[in-house]
Amino acid sequence: YILSFLVTPECPHPLLGRGIMNKLGTRLLLGGTTAVTPLQFLVLETQPPLRTGTPALAELPVGPQVWADGMPGGVITASPVLITLKEPNSFPSQKQYPIRPEAPRGLQHLISKFLQHGLLIPYSSPCNTPIFTV
Repeated sequence: YILSFLVTPECPHPLLGRGIMNKLGTRLLLGGTTAVTPLQFLVLETQPPLRTGTPALAELPVGPQVWADGMPGGVITASPVLITLKEPNSFPSQKQYPIRPEAPRGLQHLISKFLQHGLLIPYSSPCNTPIFTV
């Protein structure tokens, strides 16, 4: 058999997936004292990578400076997308996903900033299309 699987040296416990066990024809018996089929594995000892330079992003604590505050940075000015309906008298309608009332209230300060900076424009449409608040 040719098997491929992920080896994670950082994992504190060795894992053997059900798919590999099926292909090897093994069973896991709980409560017994003998193994049904002996398994042999090649175990490679790996050295941890040397730490040089700046730490990886996943290792850094998340600081308060990453949260949105003030003018949103990195905003690209783009023209709005205009859509012309084939039949202007029939509008598409799709039921909206219900959201809790706290969600829009929690985003209101960001929405106000985006409106103030011209990133959002108030608009009223006769179409009921799925537009999410986030």
